[in-house]
Formats: sequence, C-alpha cells, structure tokens
Amino acid sequence: MSLDEMSHELQLTKANRLQLARAFRHNPRVDYSIDCVIEGQMGRAYTDDLSSPTAYRITIGPFWYFAGDADSPGGRALLSEWPPYNLLMPSPPEWAAAAKAMFGERLVTFPRYSFAAGDLSEAHLAALFDNSPHRERVVALDGPLVARLAGSEHGYLDIEDFLAT
Repeated sequence: MSLDEMSHELQLTKANRLQLARAFRHNPRVDYSIDCVIEGQMGRAYTDDLSSPTAYRITIGPFWYFAGDADSPGGRALLSEWPPYNLLMPSPPEWAAAAKAMFGERLVTFPRYSFAAGDLSEAHLAALFDNSPHRERVVALDGPLVARLAGSEHGYLDIEDFLAT
C-alpha cells in the first residue's frame, strides 16, 4: 500500500470541520492546535477513508494528534506514517498504546508541562537570564530580526502588528 492509499487529506469544509470536532472532542487540549486546524487557521487534517472514516490525524509541523479507532487498519495506517523526530501529542490512551506497540523502544516519552503567565515571576525570569550561559546571545526583537523570522514556517506575517504588542 502506498502512502497515498494510507491517508487522505481532509478538506476543511463545514461538514468536515464538524466531523473533526466530533472526532477530537475527547482529546486532551494542551494548546490550541486542534482547534486551530478545525477552524482552518493552520495545520492539516487527514483520515483513513474519505467516505467512511474510522481514524483521523491532525498535524501542525512536527506535532501529531490522533483520534478515532487506533486499532482499526486505518488507524494503524495513519500511525505508520508518523516520521521519526516528530511528537505524538496527547491523544486518547488507545493511541499511545498503539504507538508503543508499533514503535517499541523507538518511542521516547517525556512529560509535557503547561505554563501560565500568571505564575511567572519577573524576579525569577531575571535570575534565569542573569545566570544563563547564553546571555550574551539574547537580543531584543526588532524589525529586521522579525522580518527574517517571518520567512520561516512559523513566522508572523504582520511585522508591525507583532512589534506593537
């Protein structure tokens, strides 16, 4: 089976977006990635079968989210396309189990932490900066640097808007 036969990109029509929202409703939300794909803002959605889907995948860069039936042939096919050095983001437990079964020791797990701006201490951040061996390499963002970053896949399109915030 070729890669083209394993997964099909799901066009983000209104009906397909509703279908994705239902499929991913039980996925833990650690960020806004799933919602951004469902809203058509960024990333891509795939399914194992366009007419009768059993499994779904959302990708945003190296971040991969899965939903649906992990044990179905389509679920295994979607998971088999997961390339090395990409991240399996929080998905229903059966997907983690399927990934462990498929990839064995090649699957490296690590904890993911959530941070909130309200928990940040300016004094703590200043101490981290002062003690960093990279302190001399840290520079303020300015127009030319943001313009250089804007050309990257994850860059900002409106440089002036970014600098104003």
